[in-house]
Amino acid sequence: MSEIASQTFNLIPFYKGYLPLKESQQAQSYVVLALHVDDASLRCDDDAFATCSLGSTHRLAKGLSARSESPTMSENTASGCRTPLLRSSAAWTPEGSPPNKLPTAQRRTSPNERRRASPPMLSGGSDSSGIHNAAAVTATLGSGVAFYLFHKRDVQPPPIRFYVSPKKVHRCFLGCEKSGCSCERIHFKPGAWRLRLETLPRLSLTAARAGENVRVAQNQIQPTAGYFFALGLKAAKVLPAVVPTMCRFNKACRNGISCLYIHADKPATPKQVQTSEIRLREWGRDVVEDALSPNESGAFYAFLDEQGIRTVGDMQVLGNAAFDSLASRVPPAWAEAFLTLSVLRDLDTKMPLTSALMAFPRIEAPVKLPGFLNSVGDLLNMTASAFLQLQVSPFVMDACSLIRARYGTDDTFSIIDLKKEPPNTFFSNVTRMIQNFRHTHAHCSWRKHDPTRPVVTSVLTFVDVNECLCHRNGDNPINTHEERIEAPIPSDIEEMGVPSGSWCQCIRRGVIAVNYELSTPSGSRCSEQNAMGKLASLGVPTWGVREVFVHGTSSTKESNPLFPCGVCENMLQKVTKDVLAHYGGDVTLYMFDATIPRKIVFLTIPEISNRDGANFKKFVAEDLRDP
Repeated sequence: MSEIASQTFNLIPFYKGYLPLKESQQAQSYVVLALHVDDASLRCDDDAFATCSLGSTHRLAKGLSARSESPTMSENTASGCRTPLLRSSAAWTPEGSPPNKLPTAQRRTSPNERRRASPPMLSGGSDSSGIHNAAAVTATLGSGVAFYLFHKRDVQPPPIRFYVSPKKVHRCFLGCEKSGCSCERIHFKPGAWRLRLETLPRLSLTAARAGENVRVAQNQIQPTAGYFFALGLKAAKVLPAVVPTMCRFNKACRNGISCLYIHADKPATPKQVQTSEIRLREWGRDVVEDALSPNESGAFYAFLDEQGIRTVGDMQVLGNAAFDSLASRVPPAWAEAFLTLSVLRDLDTKMPLTSALMAFPRIEAPVKLPGFLNSVGDLLNMTASAFLQLQVSPFVMDACSLIRARYGTDDTFSIIDLKKEPPNTFFSNVTRMIQNFRHTHAHCSWRKHDPTRPVVTSVLTFVDVNECLCHRNGDNPINTHEERIEAPIPSDIEEMGVPSGSWCQCIRRGVIAVNYELSTPSGSRCSEQNAMGKLASLGVPTWGVREVFVHGTSSTKESNPLFPCGVCENMLQKVTKDVLAHYGGDVTLYMFDATIPRKIVFLTIPEISNRDGANFKKFVAEDLRDP
């Protein structure tokens, strides 16, 4: 798995809820996985979690982490291994099943059946006292899966195509315990610490929805991966308190039990207007009283008063650093109450922008906004340059700036600044190679004798597969048998160095090619295809490819950054598949910011289907081409 894939996976927030920075980073270090189970898979270690208290759960988890052997999970490799995402296709098992025995797993459905199946609606299954109900666990496990809390450092991410946009991951991934397995589920280290979640005692909790709170009892909650994950983070003391977000679709959610949000029979109803003058005591009266005793509630609000935080407006106007600083000073006993109040800062993207702005100080009705700014989402989707040109009052502009800074919704793309690259590094060598080549090796006779037609130059780098042992077979060094390539690498292909941060640290060599267009459409070839043809002629196997560089030159307009066409993308995807099969790594695409390059943007080949996303276009306009 490439560095980019690992970094992207680590950015996925599996806990769906508003958190201060420190707690958010802690929660982001964990992942909830679903594992298929059968009769034999409920071992004593897992049973122990079902009867312990929350306090003893943490101690027991620490004890289990010291063991080198983890519970065995039965896994059917004959079906269902094509996707790492948990589909909501499980069969229902009645609550009357014996609580001390896991029901036999039902027949796996085919992919087509899974697409047709409707999400199962599971009941909370616990009594009103909050004591764990064994029958409820049996009902939940009737779905054929068990949920576990893992640390992200102990798992190997699935292919990056399943999470190109980390913030758009809304359901649980499937895990697989088999070592040396080639399925696309998440695999984890043998003996890694894990905590079984659906057997934890069920708890009432406060859930958030569109900036409002609702207290939900155990018997009103329908089990989901998000609910179990919240219980696990609290039980393992990763978070002192949890206020997860309620699913927008609630019981109608197509993700069913795999949803990372909360499903409940008591949906929150957001208020229409939320003004800055409302005191926090009044705003949080109904839900904070459930989290704190009357005496504690008074002390909590007195603490906020001492910090100068008395109204909704005081909480909204805090910048990210100020809010995180305040959160770090809140005593742990008040953590849930503080999170409950903090939810008012979480603005739904569909919320009318005028309503959101009324929660900020010194904003007076009616708020005058341009016609294209109707919702919070419209504000967040604006480019930086367009935002700076807004014709609104200073206080409205300030509030909008705070909202945009609070979310930071832009996808991040990796950039290499060529000005900071030393002369003889890998990227400097490739850039110089491309610039020198296109001036003398791109005769216009190969492009209909038209010197104005665009010239595209591609470099494909490769390694000596007979010598490369980097990440061979993923993380399984036991199987080292590979086909030996007899074709020698020509001596005139010079070494180019090694790119920093790559999963493969072997010396690169490269071939370079340009496009040609003798006739349209059949008599043309892209530079990427020509470069692949050169590699094929050298006897280099597909799994020897490591990087693809693409640079465009046009006399009429700036053509960079330039993605491969659909045909080339399909070819490169197949090459990447072979690299993944042999080494567990990805091929990386590098594109330049301009004809005279100053920066390079890079992403893996599986990610390039995201080329038409608004965020990438916004990134090119604002960041990549900045002077």
